Amino acid sequence: MRTVPTLSTGVEVDIVSADVCDFEAVKEAVKSVGPIDVLVCNQGVFVAQEIVNQEMKDIRSMINVNFIGTVNLVKAALPGMKNRSDRKPVSIAFMSSQAGQVLRVFRVFLLSSMRHLWAFCVM
Repeated sequence: MRTVPTLSTGVEVDIVSADVCDFEAVKEAVKSVGPIDVLVCNQGVFVAQEIVNQEMKDIRSMINVNFIGTVNLVKAALPGMKNRSDRKPVSIAFMSSQAGQVLRVFRVFLLSSMRHLWAFCVM
């Protein structure tokens, strides 16, 4: 899904929706908008249960959406961002909730996926 709202400054913003866990879908979404100026990675999912009660599918979902989804976005967008013909500056923004900042028994997989993301960002 794609929408193009115009900000009060007159700048058009492409908003694209895709399953971040599906690299092919992410590549198609990136292709649909062309070279990206600013990529905002703000997807996230959290299942609030103790580890012993969490289903493996929920654990995989948290890691896939929170970490692999971000890697998919950056990997799909970065080549076009680096090769822009206009050579304007580009930005990648990573956003997350504060929930992963405090270790709690039921947040272990949220925290681990966010720490993977942190390591990915600083490289």
